Amino acid sequence: MWPVIEKGNPFVRGNVQEAIAFHLEAVTAGQGHEAPLQCAAGFDEVAARQRVLAGVEWGPKNRPDLRYMSWSYSPDLTLEHNELCRKLIKSEIYQRFWGDRFTLDDSSDAKGFYRTTRPAGADRHRSKAPQPGFGLTG
Repeated sequence: MWPVIEKGNPFVRGNVQEAIAFHLEAVTAGQGHEAPLQCAAGFDEVAARQRVLAGVEWGPKNRPDLRYMSWSYSPDLTLEHNELCRKLIKSEIYQRFWGDRFTLDDSSDAKGFYRTTRPAGADRHRSKAPQPGFGLTG
C-alpha cells in the first residue's frame, strides 16, 4: 500500500513506525486509549493516523461504520491527508482486497468531507459512546 501513498519514496521501517503502528492497532482493537501521539518533528505520526488509519479500520478491520474528524494548523495539510486516504481507498490493490466491504458515498466524496455507504453506528459493539452520523475523514 505504501507506493499508493508515497509514490517514488521508499518505506523505511524503524522503531518509531513500529510503536505508532502498535499504538494504532491497540486503539482499533479497543485495547488502547485514543489519545494523541506525540512525536518529534519528522516522524510523521500525522501521516500514519490521517492517511492510513481510516483505510485500515474500514477495510482490513471491516469497520466502515467508523467516522473520523481530522484537523491541522494548516487546512491545506488536512486536505492533502484526506486526499491521500481517499486515494488509498480507491486504489486498485485496496479495492481488490476490501472493495466488497464498502464504497464511498457519492454524495460526499470530496477532499474535505467523505463518508462510506455503511451508516455510522452500524456496528456499535465497539463502543457505547454515541457515534456521529458523519465526519471529516482521512
